[in-house]
Amino acid sequence: MGPNLKFYYFNSTHWDREWFQSQRVFQRYLVSNMAGIMESLENGCLEKYIFDGQTIVLEDVLEIRPDWKPRLEKLVSSGKLKVGPWYVMPDEFLVSGEALIRNLLLGSEIANEFGSEPWQVGYVCDIFGHIAQMPQIFSGFDCKPAVLWRGVKHDQKPLFFWESPDGSKVPAIRLFPEDGYGDFSLHVTGRWDKLLTESEFKSRFQAYVERVKPYWRDSILLSDGLDHIQVHSQVPEYFKWIQDLYPDSEIVHTDYSDIFNEFKREDASTCKGELIHTAKDATGTLISHTLSSRYDLKSLNDQCTNRLELETDTVSAILSVNGVNDVLPFRKLAWKKLLQNHPHDSICGCSIDAVHRQMVSRYEEVDQICSAIIDDLKAYDWNRVTGKSLAGLTCDLKNDPPDVLQSDVDPNGCYTLRFFNPLPREIDEVRHVELLFPSSKSYPEKWGEPFGYEKVNSFRIFNLNNHEIPYGLGKIKRNSSRRFHRHEARFYDVYDITMKLKLEPCGWTTYNICTSKTPVRYFQSISKERFSSENDSLKVTVNRNGTFNLQDKRSGRTYSNLNDFVIDSEIGDGWNSVRAQGAGTAILPETANVRKLEDSPDRTIFEIVKTYMVPNCLEYTGTLYENYSGITESHDIVSVKIATRIIIDSIGDSIKLQTDIYNTASDCRIRLVVPTGIPGEYSAYQNFAFISRQPDRKLGATTENYIEAEPIEKNFSGIVSKSDSHGGIAFIDCHGLHEVSASNDENGELYITLLRAFCRTVSSDGEPEGQLHGRQSYEYALKLIKPDEPLDALWNFAQQYRSIPYHYMLPSKYVINTKHYKMLSIEGDLSFSVFKPVENILSNSVVLRLINLSDQVQKARIQLAVPAIVTQIDLSEKHKEELYQEPVSTFSMSGAPWELISLKLDYS
Repeated sequence: MGPNLKFYYFNSTHWDREWFQSQRVFQRYLVSNMAGIMESLENGCLEKYIFDGQTIVLEDVLEIRPDWKPRLEKLVSSGKLKVGPWYVMPDEFLVSGEALIRNLLLGSEIANEFGSEPWQVGYVCDIFGHIAQMPQIFSGFDCKPAVLWRGVKHDQKPLFFWESPDGSKVPAIRLFPEDGYGDFSLHVTGRWDKLLTESEFKSRFQAYVERVKPYWRDSILLSDGLDHIQVHSQVPEYFKWIQDLYPDSEIVHTDYSDIFNEFKREDASTCKGELIHTAKDATGTLISHTLSSRYDLKSLNDQCTNRLELETDTVSAILSVNGVNDVLPFRKLAWKKLLQNHPHDSICGCSIDAVHRQMVSRYEEVDQICSAIIDDLKAYDWNRVTGKSLAGLTCDLKNDPPDVLQSDVDPNGCYTLRFFNPLPREIDEVRHVELLFPSSKSYPEKWGEPFGYEKVNSFRIFNLNNHEIPYGLGKIKRNSSRRFHRHEARFYDVYDITMKLKLEPCGWTTYNICTSKTPVRYFQSISKERFSSENDSLKVTVNRNGTFNLQDKRSGRTYSNLNDFVIDSEIGDGWNSVRAQGAGTAILPETANVRKLEDSPDRTIFEIVKTYMVPNCLEYTGTLYENYSGITESHDIVSVKIATRIIIDSIGDSIKLQTDIYNTASDCRIRLVVPTGIPGEYSAYQNFAFISRQPDRKLGATTENYIEAEPIEKNFSGIVSKSDSHGGIAFIDCHGLHEVSASNDENGELYITLLRAFCRTVSSDGEPEGQLHGRQSYEYALKLIKPDEPLDALWNFAQQYRSIPYHYMLPSKYVINTKHYKMLSIEGDLSFSVFKPVENILSNSVVLRLINLSDQVQKARIQLAVPAIVTQIDLSEKHKEELYQEPVSTFSMSGAPWELISLKLDYS
C-alpha cells in the first residue's frame, strides 16, 4: 500500500525543570509523569524511554518518592529507561566550558549510581545555539551522535558531521526544522495521553509522512518528545497501524544511536564551528537575546563560576593532596547547586520571576560553601606556618584567659600577611588589600597629621627580602566585626590599602608588617596632571564631557571617547530584544562630573558620574473606544545615573573599570560603546576557543525576509578584541556580560549590552523584577594589545583578573615557617583551565586541564611541588595513556591547535 520506508520512533519528554512555573510545581507534574513511564516500561507497553538526556529528574522524583528507587534502578540498569548524559540540559553560551564538562561528569556519575552507563548521545534538542567546541566536548565523553535543532543553517540536510576547531568530529542529526523534538507529538499523537482511534491516527500519520518525507526521504524520524509530554500508552498500536499503512516499511524504536548506519549516505556534509543561524521559514528559531536577559542572574552565575573554577577547585585539590579530603563532598555540592541554575530556561533569564528568585538562593549557597572551603585552607596554612592549631586559639568561654582572648594580637605590632595565589602563574600587579588590626588592643605606634585630628596606625610593609613595599591608605573602618575562626567573631580596625603584589604560582607568599616610629607617607604618584595618570605602557586622560582617552604609549595609538553609553527602548522579553517603533535613543548625558578618588604611589582612581534623562517607561495605550492604539514613550522623564571608576595602576598594559548603573527607568536597554578606531573583524572568546567575526551581520541583508532576522548582537564569553598590525584593544569582562555587537565603519565601535529592562514574562500579565531597577554593578578591563600578541595572553589576563588572591593576617610572634609553597607552576604557551580533585572518589588524585588557544602546536612545562604519576585521560576522566610510570616533579606537554588536554596526577 505504501512506499518502502524506514521509521525511527523516538519517545521522550523535554523536561524544563523550571520555566513558566516554578521548580516545585513542575516537580508535581514530573512525579505524575514518572509514574506513567514506569508503568508503561514494566508492563511492556514501551520497549524503552529516554528522559530528555538529563539525570536530575531522578533526584527530583526520589526527593518526593524515595520508595520508587528500586523500580527506577531496575529500569535504568536494564536499559529500558535511559538517562544522561547531562545532569541538566544547559545553555552553551552562558555557562563556562568547565561547567559543561562538570555537567556531563555529574550526569555520568548519577547514571552509574543507578547501574547504567549514561545515554551516550549528545542530546541538545532545545538549546539556543551551539558553541564551536561542543564536538570536542562530546567526543571526550564518547557522546555520538549529537542531536540538535536550533542554530543549524536553514538548508542543512538532516544528517551531517559537526566539527570543532581542534578537528574533533561527531555525526549529527538535525531534527525536523518546523517543530523539532516535538514535531511528531504536535502533528500526530498530542501532548496528553488521549486515546486515538485507528482512523484518527492513520489519517494524521499519512498527512504527517507526506509533509516530512521531502526532508527525511526514505528514513523518517518520528520525534515524540514535546515539552512535559505524558507517556503514550498506545505505542504498540501506533506501530501496528503504521505497519498497516506501510506494510513494506521497517519500524525501529530508536534512541538515536542506531542511526549511525544512515551516515553511509554519500551526501553527509560537514559543518564547522559554532551554530548560530536564525530561522528562515520554520519555527526552530535561534532565540539569541537570552544573552542579555536578567544581567543580575548572569553576574551571580559568573561570580560563582569564577570562585569554583579559579579558587575553590584549586584549594580543594591542594587540601586533598595533603590528606584533607572532607572538603570534597562540599565542593561537589557547590558544583551541583551551580549546575541546577544552568538549564537553558533558567540561566537564560526567560522564566517567571519566582524561578529567578529561587536561582539567587542557589547562588548564595554556592558562595557560602566556597567561603567555608577557603576558610579551611586558611586554617590549614595557619597550622602549618605556626605549628599551632587555629582552633586552639579560638575563645571557647567568656572567661578564657587573656592570652586566648587576644590571640590575634601581636604586642609589638608585627604581623605577617599570607597571600594565596590560586593560579599556576606568577601574579605581579597592584591589588586592593584589607588589613585587620585587632581593636582589643591599641596599636603600639600611631601618628596623625599636625595636631592629630585623625590618628592612624604607623606601619610599614616589607617582603621577605626586606624590601619596603609602598602602599596607599584608603578608608579606615574602626571596630568592625570580622570572623576570626568558625563560631567566633572579633572586632578589628579595618585598613583598606593598595599595594603592589608579587605572588608565587599556586601557593603562598609572605609579607611582613612592622611598626614605624616615624610617620608613614608616600608622596610619589602616577598622576602627573589633574586630569590624567600614566605608567610606562599607557596614559589615561579624562575629558570634561565624561569620556576618557586611553593612549598606548608603546605604539602611540590613542583610543578616544571611551566610557560612552547609549540608552534605547525595549519591548522584548527574556527571549528577544525588540525596540519600540519610533522610540528615541539617549546618546549624550545631561551632566557629567569627575572626581579623583585615589592618588597613591601605585594607583590612581578617577570617578565619572554621568546622568541621562530618559522616558520613565513605555505605555501601552488605548483609545476612547477601548481599542489598542499602540506603544508610546511616557511623558514622564527620569534620570539614570551611571558612575564609572577608572583604575590606573603603576604597572601593566590594562586599566580596570567599575561601573554602577542606578536604573530608575523601565523598558530600556543600556549599552556600553567602546570606540576602537579599528575597522573590520573582531575576535570573541567562546568556551575553549576564540571566534573571528565580521562586524554587523555575517549574512548582511540575506536574512531581511527571514522569520527571524540575524541580529547584530552575538555571544561572547567575557573577552572581545579588535586589533591590526599596530596592536589593538580588548574588552575583558569580570562577570555577567555575554552580548556584543560591532559597527561596520571606520570607528570600529564595540557595543556591549549591559542590561535589558523588560516586564514581559512567559504566561503572565507582566512582572516587575526583569526591569532591574536599582543598582547594577559591573567590573571590566580594557587591555592594550601588542602587535602579534597571541590571543591566549588575553585568556591568561582574564583568569588573573577574575581570581582573588586570598590573604589573612596573623601575629608574627607565632610564625616559625614562611617558606614559599608552589603546588603547581605552568610555563609556556598552553593555557590553564582547571586544577581540581578527581570526581566521584575521595582520594589525593587531581586533574589538571590545559587548553591550546591557538591554531599552532603549543608546549608547556609543568612543575609540581609533590611528585606525581601523570596519566592522560579523556574528559570523562577515563584512562587514555600513562605518560610517566614513576612519579615526576617536572614534565612537558604539547597540544594540537585548540586541543583540550586532561591529565590525572596521582600523588604518592
